[in-house]
Amino acid sequence: MLHIGPEAALVAGARPAMTGDTLPTDRHWTRLLDQVAATGWRTSVVSSEFFADAPT
Repeated sequence: MLHIGPEAALVAGARPAMTGDTLPTDRHWTRLLDQVAATGWRTSVVSSEFFADAPT
């Protein structure tokens, strides 16, 4: 299991950072995608409570 922090999920959900937290950027999302791609054939699950608030 890999924990990358909430920034990538905030970027995916078009949400701002919480007060005092690191400003989420596209780089956070790209890094997550790179880490998932690096798993190769293994199954990857990306989950975050922040996805519940993503715009539809």
